[in-house]
Amino acid sequence: MEKRPIITCYGDQTLYSSLCPAVTEMLPRAAVEWRRSYGRPARKVCVEATFVPFDAEIFKAKEADDFCQLTSLPYFHLYWTDCDLDTYKSSIRDHISTWLSILRNYGISDWMIVVVTHDEKSVKSKLLPRTNVYDKVKNDFCGKYADRCVMLAEPLKSDPRSSESWNNFLNKFRVQILESFNISLNKFEEKLRSQRELRTQAGWDFCQYFLMQEELAFMFEMLGVYEDALIQYDELDALFSQFLLNHAAGATAEWITNLTKPCEHWEGLNLSRPVDKEKRYQIQLNKITLLDLRSYLFSRQCALLFLLYRPWEVAQRSMGFMQTCVQDVELLEVHTPPGSLACWVFLSCMETLQACEKFSQSGQVATYSLHTASLWDYTRKKLYELGELCGLLPGMTPSSEQLHLVVDLVAGMRILEQREGESPKSKLQEALSSQTAFQKNYLELSELAMGTFKHIGRMRSAKRIGQDLADFYMGLGEYSKAEGFLLDALKMYKRERWTSIADHIRVKVAQCQEREGSISKYLRSCVCIASSQDLDDDLRMDYYRKLLKLTTDVSDGPYTLKAYPLLTFDKPLLDKQVCIIGDHITITLGVTNHLPGPITCNMLSIALEPSGSRALHGHHHVRHHSGTSSSSMELCLDTTKYKVFEEYEYTSNGQVQTIRLQCHDASTMDKQIGLNHSGTQKDVQLDDYTISASLEHVVMMPGHNTFSLSTKLDDLGSYCLSQLCAEACQIQLVESLQELLIEFQVKADASTVCLKSPSGQVLAGFVQELELIVNPGSYTIPEGAVLHVSSQTLQIFQDEGQNKLTSVTLPALKAYETWEQKIFVKAALGSVDEEEHLVDVEGDWNNSILCQSLTFQQPFCFKCKMRNTISKRFVELTMTATRTLSITVNHTSLKIQGVADENIVPFYTDAPMVLTANQSATYLWQLKEIPANMQTLSCSLVLGLQDPTGIQCNADYNFKLENEEMRYGMLTSIRSDSEGPVKSGGTCTLNVDIQELGNAHQAEQLTYQIEVDKKCWVVMGKTAGEIGLQNGRGHMSLKVVPLQCGYIPVPSIKISDAGNPGEFSERKSHHVFDASAAQCVTVEMS
Repeated sequence: MEKRPIITCYGDQTLYSSLCPAVTEMLPRAAVEWRRSYGRPARKVCVEATFVPFDAEIFKAKEADDFCQLTSLPYFHLYWTDCDLDTYKSSIRDHISTWLSILRNYGISDWMIVVVTHDEKSVKSKLLPRTNVYDKVKNDFCGKYADRCVMLAEPLKSDPRSSESWNNFLNKFRVQILESFNISLNKFEEKLRSQRELRTQAGWDFCQYFLMQEELAFMFEMLGVYEDALIQYDELDALFSQFLLNHAAGATAEWITNLTKPCEHWEGLNLSRPVDKEKRYQIQLNKITLLDLRSYLFSRQCALLFLLYRPWEVAQRSMGFMQTCVQDVELLEVHTPPGSLACWVFLSCMETLQACEKFSQSGQVATYSLHTASLWDYTRKKLYELGELCGLLPGMTPSSEQLHLVVDLVAGMRILEQREGESPKSKLQEALSSQTAFQKNYLELSELAMGTFKHIGRMRSAKRIGQDLADFYMGLGEYSKAEGFLLDALKMYKRERWTSIADHIRVKVAQCQEREGSISKYLRSCVCIASSQDLDDDLRMDYYRKLLKLTTDVSDGPYTLKAYPLLTFDKPLLDKQVCIIGDHITITLGVTNHLPGPITCNMLSIALEPSGSRALHGHHHVRHHSGTSSSSMELCLDTTKYKVFEEYEYTSNGQVQTIRLQCHDASTMDKQIGLNHSGTQKDVQLDDYTISASLEHVVMMPGHNTFSLSTKLDDLGSYCLSQLCAEACQIQLVESLQELLIEFQVKADASTVCLKSPSGQVLAGFVQELELIVNPGSYTIPEGAVLHVSSQTLQIFQDEGQNKLTSVTLPALKAYETWEQKIFVKAALGSVDEEEHLVDVEGDWNNSILCQSLTFQQPFCFKCKMRNTISKRFVELTMTATRTLSITVNHTSLKIQGVADENIVPFYTDAPMVLTANQSATYLWQLKEIPANMQTLSCSLVLGLQDPTGIQCNADYNFKLENEEMRYGMLTSIRSDSEGPVKSGGTCTLNVDIQELGNAHQAEQLTYQIEVDKKCWVVMGKTAGEIGLQNGRGHMSLKVVPLQCGYIPVPSIKISDAGNPGEFSERKSHHVFDASAAQCVTVEMS
């Protein structure tokens, strides 16, 4: 739209004729903020204008018809003058007054007086006020509105003063123009609202209201506010749609009946021009048709959207527009010739697509394509509809009536103008000219629609168009092309679990394969169709018969196919997981036949494969290059589990570069989907059936069947069920079983011997009953075979009478037959809580030695010590029960190697004593004479024990003691420094006397250390030091202070050799006799 706001000029015509071009050029250079009323948002606009001479006749025309006048009337009025003061007083003032009176008569207040000055002196002179023309004009006419008079100084010059005056004039002029716009718009909008409120009254005409609101849209478009202009057309569109709905509901309007006249032309949209003047003229005459009114309204919306650089929105609105128009025609029952509405839709779609493609930018292709895809598809469908109507589809021959219909449709397009390039009307005319042209255009549109859908990621819609193309190609007899499109669609529906749709498509695939003569593919399709549960029974039975005929007629077989979906198998069940060499293993197999009739199999076999012959599921996949590692995880899809492997690739610095997920269970996934990537069953290979379980002459009835397959294995190892094959005439139906991980073992197990206690625990020191359990494994043991039993640390007996056992004679035993016999064992007492003993067992039938470990629990815990005085030696032994059993100790005796029994004198009464858990007994013996050279005493404690059951036995406990002599004697005493008793807080003397025992006198100096309770004593001197010895004697005195009163212990003193200062405790225990040990002193209160 090229309209601009009209500005009238009055006054000096020569003056404004010379300056208006400059004003027209400079006015839109700067944007100004347009503030509107009613709280509407402000907008930045660039004001443009068209200058025309002032003529009062314009206002008379406005009074005659002010209903639709908005853009054709002037908005502002200028008066131009450059006169001097005398001329102004003589004539110009009256001229201006006359001009203003005319404006006031018509209620116009939007005017401005421009005073142009050329005399520089008059501008500068300010000695006498109001002596120039500008001041006179402002004083005479402007009054309170000083902004309505502007001075333009030296406008033809380029100096700063002239530029400043130009800027002042333009700024005021822009503001005044926008204010006049507001006044005009407010008045017009008020009239528009009043007209809209009358819409329910009789005689109201939508076409006149349409033109009135369109004037408002033109006004906004003229100001460059395209968004507001678009809102006006959207409101008209919504209002018109509501009228049509009300009319269909019974609220009829007289003006709507004018739209329901029969359709005589169907030229479609015209988006090449901003305003379709012919259609707008028909609206003014109230002779517009429904389709033309809708077309004109939508074309105006598109024109504004193109100005807003939103061609993608044009495409988005177009689809709804087309469908709305078709619904409106049906709603109002407008008579349209056959095919005319399809022609109109086709032309409108093509016009929209060409216009959008012309205005689309490279950055909007993705958004634009989201909406044009549906338009291309809609165009294709309408062309197919026309082709079917005119007899142009493959396999059809146009009749004379159809040829006449083509002529009428072309005539109704009304090609009124010629365009550069191919127009939608010429394209449709060409497509309807012949079958060859129709085929070319239909395929071209189909490819465009399919490609656009693929580009935006709507693959399902693309595959749906492929199905229509497949039907088209089947009509042309090009079955190979049709099969490709059908297989793509079949793959998609299978992947998305649309099994019913997929099976119906497979029927068409089978028809193509049959026409092509592809026996192997056709055979697979027959299997799937006959096994489908979603097709009609008659169709399934028909393909079942074809399948049986194919299996007997083909000569280049056998064909290997997947068993699914013809047969499905339950998980095979093994009668045993471990099989002995030479035995039979039976596999129970459940088979479901999905055919409508029985199928006879020559052989039903399951291949058995050694487990190590191929990589099973669960092994990590490793890529053969550096920087890659793999790990395994499980991915669950529905009820089937797949092994998915993560594969990492690293950069040189050790960071993860890429991660891949790989699934090695493709066969399982293909079984559930039923297709490979090409949409047909994937070719499979037979495994090695050298080792297999099989069953011959099997008849599988429809539904579930159960069969038992068996085989005999003569080789050791682990086997897995790898593949199942059902052979029926010339087809082999194969199913992989590897993902089920069904394994069994063929073994030759070695013989085992086990020793087991019936009570669960074995005690040392007692004769214990054990069970000797013999299992020959996979071998057989002949009668009279001997089992040799021995142990280096245990005593083994045949019975409780303690007859020693060295061998056992066995009866005849079969494989895995168990034989048991009781034996008795005894272990010596030890110093640890639990002790393991080994038993060696050797069988003469296999010459193998087996070691059986037995853990014995100790009933007692022993602590042994050597107690010495200056002249005597004692052995102290404490025995503590560690078990909850009540054990009776009848008698005890101590034996020392190299010491006579009479020199070992017990200091206790040897009477029976019962000990249970944590109870102790202490025994003491005095050693009278011991050989001088005996450093270590080898002792043996002999116990007479009795368990709770009354069984008695003797047990020995062996231990060793160090034979150490006393080297020093020490006496400690405390005396008060003051006469009298020891008192708390008083100073005392601690006297220590040391004497070396014996006559060797080896040491000259000893080290001492005093240990005191800090709450009882305070040592005044050193707590550690050295003591000198002379002739084996030493003395030391220290000052101490008692802190408490009462009976308190004497401080403890430890001594050691000067060369071993850190061995106080050991020396005191074994080499020092402290005569004052545990001595206490009485301390009185001070």
